[in-house]
Amino acid sequence: FFLMIRRPPRSTQSRSSAASDVYKRQVHGLDELEKFVNEKNSKGLIPFEEIAELLIENKEERAAELYILKINSKEVEKQVYYLKRINRLRKAYELALSAKKFDLLEELLPIVEESTLIEDIQRALSARR
Repeated sequence: FFLMIRRPPRSTQSRSSAASDVYKRQVHGLDELEKFVNEKNSKGLIPFEEIAELLIENKEERAAELYILKINSKEVEKQVYYLKRINRLRKAYELALSAKKFDLLEELLPIVEESTLIEDIQRALSARR
């Protein structure tokens, strides 16, 4: 796949401008994207959720999922939000359940269509009561 990414300017930049710069340089494949982001992110300039957002906008859901899962594990709500956007509901369920975020499980229930996942969510919600 191709993701357009621009090299950031030489001057110091804010986190959000660094993330927007990610969009304009051409990268071929996930390995090259990973290498580029790791180089640029050594200073923490590019939040993973902004990278995920750019990938989602470009219909690169598989790559987006990798960066969603790199978001700080203490921010399960963000991870679940982005996983819902790319329809990775099983993974969203697993993260919400492992963090015991039952409110997130309740939010998932109305949008899930897979019967086994519906049953798993209902079972988890019943077990907490």
